[in-house]
Amino acid sequence: MIVSKCSHLFRDMVCIAPTGIFPGHFSHSQVEHPVFNCTDIFKQVRCIHNIGVPVNEIIPVLLMASILDGKKCSEMLLELIKEEIEDSGLSPHLATVIVGSDPASQMYVRMKHRACERVGIGSVGIELPGDATTGQILDKVRQLNADRDIDGILVPLPLPEQVDAERIIAAMSPAKDADGFHPENLGLLLSGRPRFTPCTPTGIMTLLAEYKIPVAGARA
Repeated sequence: MIVSKCSHLFRDMVCIAPTGIFPGHFSHSQVEHPVFNCTDIFKQVRCIHNIGVPVNEIIPVLLMASILDGKKCSEMLLELIKEEIEDSGLSPHLATVIVGSDPASQMYVRMKHRACERVGIGSVGIELPGDATTGQILDKVRQLNADRDIDGILVPLPLPEQVDAERIIAAMSPAKDADGFHPENLGLLLSGRPRFTPCTPTGIMTLLAEYKIPVAGARA
């Protein structure tokens, strides 16, 4: 199905992780960690120790910490997605529905539209006032479900308190649920047969995989 194929392209596009710092020795694309002065180290030790981690476990981790270049990883992924879209002959489109003026949601949506433009995904943004009702949002979602030109739908959370967020998520077509929050998609994820996966953890796992960092049995 074209919708299914385009939706997977959306999952790859929206799962771009930010730069993070993680402990470990890395043999792939290693970036030297910044030099910490003593004050920096003591501040980090005190902060981590306060949550119950023994000091003898903290120091080795801080001294061998390396920077994982999330920006570099995202740039590479965006180029790969762009090539995949060009080769596919598809013309995927993403729709975002933002309710109110939450700054974090506004930024999230802007980033997605910029990424769409860069890789050749069409996008349309729908903005509703902060006092929009559950019914009004449901009407928009149903219109997008029925629109054959739309392959993915994003409704950033949180929604205003008067809105029943669970009803909004459940109303989305599972095949167009780019965030992977629909109950059907969560069920497939928990059963080990994911259709889509939530973008933040997927982005983190992609970054760890790029640097060949095993996570099985690791302590968070």
